[in-house]
Amino acid sequence: MPEGQEDLCVIIPARSGSKGIPDKNIRELCGKSLLHRTLESAVEITNLRNICLSTDSEKYFTHIKDKYLPIFLKRSKELSGDKSLAIDVWKDAISYLNLLNNNYRYSVFLEPTSPIRNTDWINQIIKEFKSSNYDLWMSIKETDTKYRLEKQFTINDNGVIKNLFKNNDKYSIRQNSKKTYHKDGAFYIARNEYILNTNFLLDGKIKGIINNYKSINIDTFEDLDYAKYFLSKSS
Repeated sequence: MPEGQEDLCVIIPARSGSKGIPDKNIRELCGKSLLHRTLESAVEITNLRNICLSTDSEKYFTHIKDKYLPIFLKRSKELSGDKSLAIDVWKDAISYLNLLNNNYRYSVFLEPTSPIRNTDWINQIIKEFKSSNYDLWMSIKETDTKYRLEKQFTINDNGVIKNLFKNNDKYSIRQNSKKTYHKDGAFYIARNEYILNTNFLLDGKIKGIINNYKSINIDTFEDLDYAKYFLSKSS
């Protein structure tokens, strides 16, 4: 763990109600669950006493407690549904830590569904963020060219499609479309004052940090299989 991280907490959101992969956060990935892998990354960022597991599941806490004992925040039902927003979960965790008299200035948000991380890189990013005047930084990746916005369309109930942009044939050539990016979930870091006072996660002074390392956001069994394949090849 780097020195000088006592002003920072790590928050791990782990909702149990995933429909795509039941109990996704404790699914095994090459011998370690997604939640174990995320805690393994978290303790390379700060001391375990500065790590908060926000979950609606006692089972999740039982799953990790033999190896890790982070601060346990039992999340409310209101913050545990399919439509719960990350910003509200983040606010809730910071407010809870403040009640424990842990008045951290910064927090890192690590989603278990992105379990492959380069923590040396993240620690360097944290150091740079603290010296900046930004509210929030987050890791992003370039979107594959075939998924760029200019190539997408909507479809109605009758199967009729409509381009999102005009001149769609022009944009079928990769070089004519603009690069787009998406959140990859490897990390978010923010000033806690900002999180507590905003209603929208990306409403402040925000910066995207391009993640050139491998990361996989796991939503489906196919994603999980690909992550297993990648880790087996890189070991």
